[in-house]
Amino acid sequence: MYVAADGKTAGLIAVADLLKNSTAAVVNELKRAGLAIIMLTGDNATTAKGVAARLGINPEADVFPERKAEAMSNC
Repeated sequence: MYVAADGKTAGLIAVADLLKNSTAAVVNELKRAGLAIIMLTGDNATTAKGVAARLGINPEADVFPERKAEAMSNC
């Protein structure tokens, strides 16, 4: 996010999503069980890729709630 003062860029604020300590272990266990893990998120692609990379999974970003519901109904 950019910070502006008097109509000029004054700074930049970086925000990172935090993962629970157990998340990576759970994802790895699910992979070992033979499941394909895909992250469906409403976040933008840059944010999604950052989180997904930490977990070794594939992200699908900018997903609307309807698409998430559709994906869940196909499981």
